[in-house]
Amino acid sequence: MNRHAAAVAGGAATPEERLQALLTELLTPIRSSFSDVGIFVNPPDDVELLDASTLLDPLVLRATLERFSPQVGTDDLRIVGVHWLGQLGYALLPPIEIALSGAGIGLDASLRNLLIVQPDGKPTQIALRDTGGTFYDPERCPDPALLEEIGTPLGSHAAVRDMVLRMLYTHNLIPLVNAIIDLTGVPPQAIWGQIAYEGDLFYGAQERKAPESHDALWETDRAAMFASRTWSAAQGAN
Repeated sequence: MNRHAAAVAGGAATPEERLQALLTELLTPIRSSFSDVGIFVNPPDDVELLDASTLLDPLVLRATLERFSPQVGTDDLRIVGVHWLGQLGYALLPPIEIALSGAGIGLDASLRNLLIVQPDGKPTQIALRDTGGTFYDPERCPDPALLEEIGTPLGSHAAVRDMVLRMLYTHNLIPLVNAIIDLTGVPPQAIWGQIAYEGDLFYGAQERKAPESHDALWETDRAAMFASRTWSAAQGAN
């Protein structure tokens, strides 16, 4: 019995605990490639958490990058910024992408709702402050009864995807990337290229590790995030 099924069978689990079990189970096929990646609905007390919304403060952002710099081996904040955001992409994108593509669940990954688990200053996992901003596709979701308790149904998978893109890019990565560019002067192409690499790496791993789950919607989601010339999440070219 998988963790999600066990949580449902147990009967006493809260909706948040059942959602946690479902999200954990979705990540299982890629665990060998993304061993550290995880998402918490209710983060444990014994982990170091960074409030992502504070990263738009230049002083907080500088301190965050400087703390991470020994792991890169340089104090050049342009290089550190690219590697730090790449590490954040490694922690952030797989859980959000697999919830969307694997279960039709749109999680709110905006900066205001995001906590970053970062032992020794290295982003490794994410946590959500609140699940109230969750949307879902009833036809794709494996447990629509659960999502009815904590989320809002939308009429199509495309509508859920658009919500995810808005929260993930318009209200997270775009302002965060701009803040790093303003602070360090790193070229936009370098930093966006790193994000695209980390995000698409997950889709490639999922295709290799669990090809049976890979259907047309996976490829549509993948293309919407990384191959489309335009974005629903922002004006202009992708």
